[in-house]
Parts: sequence; structure tokens; C-alpha cells
Amino acid sequence: MTVNFEYLADPLIRRNHNAETGPSELPISVFQPPTLTLPVLVAETYLRYTAYTSQPEISKMPLQDYQRSLLDLAVNNSILKFSGPYTLKSGRQSPYFFNCGLFNTASLLSALGSAYARAIVDSGIQFDVLFGPAYKGIPLAAITAAKLADVGGGKYADIGYAFNRKEAKTHGEGGNLVGASMEGKRVLVIDDVITAGTAIREAVEIIKAAGGTFSGVCVVLDRQEKGASGDLSAIGEVRKEFGVKVSAIITLDDIVEFTQDALEPAQAKEMQEYRKAWKAEGFASAHDP
Repeated sequence: MTVNFEYLADPLIRRNHNAETGPSELPISVFQPPTLTLPVLVAETYLRYTAYTSQPEISKMPLQDYQRSLLDLAVNNSILKFSGPYTLKSGRQSPYFFNCGLFNTASLLSALGSAYARAIVDSGIQFDVLFGPAYKGIPLAAITAAKLADVGGGKYADIGYAFNRKEAKTHGEGGNLVGASMEGKRVLVIDDVITAGTAIREAVEIIKAAGGTFSGVCVVLDRQEKGASGDLSAIGEVRKEFGVKVSAIITLDDIVEFTQDALEPAQAKEMQEYRKAWKAEGFASAHDP
């Protein structure tokens, strides 16, 4: 994948892009802005405004700094790749792939935990315990709980975290749960992505059996894709079934917006076509209230 980081650095330049001909040549340099007369400045502002407003609506809210930083890390570390097609669990052929398991160094995991913490704080979901379903959810719950104490301040200082074992322990304290008690607590599930909702439903049963109340979910990526059973996305189905909020750090729309001028034209076209074909109707994105 070829990424043009000058476009990623300047949102105004990134917006001035024609899908057929590629990025426009702009007279204003990111690094050496010229001195402009008022008429020229007005004309340039108008050109940039029309370039911005002529683009299709992608996201209801602009990307936050932590979202941009995470996407930048994901692209630079081949966590987010566009060299597909990739076969998904659903059998679909996707032009992109996001591998959360590649946040596998101290600095990458720290950045991911901080992004989860920011997304959770921004979501406004009320909870007492983070629950990470085995196996991927275990390190996510631990690092996010630690980062919540930094990002969220005193309100989150005493948030607990817990996780389950795939097989119940028969010695020591026994059982299949580790960490903070969920009894009588509001529990937020943290995971990497919701594909079919199966893992979330299993987590809900574990929480109920432990005497807790399921209060929501936070994932790193909302693919915003139609589920196998209808037009709702997997996240939409979870929201409808359980009546809780599902938050995500980034969405498919965010990925398209962030990379639209950095990808090769053919790759950008594939992303647009994939979104058009599979985006769920009436989805509730991570940025919706």
C-alpha cells in the first residue's frame, strides 16, 4: 500500500481529492504557506470549501485526535491492511483487514488501551467493572482499566476488571472467573470486534450468572456491515437485542475518510464499493448518541 502522509497531515488537503483523477495540486504548501492577498485568500478558501462540501457525507462527527493516532499506528504497523481480498468469517471478500492481535508491543498496546479508555469516557456508558472475554478480551480489559485511571481521572480510579477462563479451575480459588466481582455491578464488555454477536451473547450469560448487569460494549472496530440475517449490522443486532449502547473506537466510515487520499486510486475505489455493497441500513455508528 502506498500512503501519502502529506495528505494525512492536512485535513484540508485530504478533502481536496477527485475520485477519478486523484489528489488535486494545491498552491498552498503544508510546510511553506505563501503570503496571500485578500482576493486570492477568499478564492482559495472558496475552492477548499467546495472541495470539502462536494465529498459524500462519511461520518457525522470529525475524527478525534486519538482516533487519528490509532489509525496512523494501525496503517504504519500493518495492523490495518488493504492488500486484499481477505476472506472474512462470514465468507465475504473484504478489501481491508484489521488485525487487533498485532498490537503486540508495549508501545502499541499502550496506545490501544488509551484509545479504548478515551472511547469509553466519550461514550458516557455507566459501569463498575470491565469484563474481557477470553482470550483476546483479557489483555484489552487489563490495559484499558489501567488507562482509564489516567484518562478518566478519579471517576474511573476504582473501576474493576474481570475475565473468564475457558475451562474452570479445579484447585486454588477454583471457578472460571478471575478479577473483580461482578455481583450487583454494572458490567461493560470490552472486545476487539463484533462479527456475529456470538461472543457477546456468551459474555452476557457469564455476567448474569455472576450476578452482574450487562451495561454495554466497547470494541476497537465497527465494520458497519449487514449481518447474515438482515440489514442490521452485528452491532445493531446487539443493541436491539439487549437495549444497550455499543461503542467503538473507529468505524468503517472512519477508515474510508482517513485513507481516501492516501490509498492508490484502485484501492480507494474498492473501499468505496465495498462500503456501498455491505454497509448496514439504519446502523448506529460509534459516533451516534
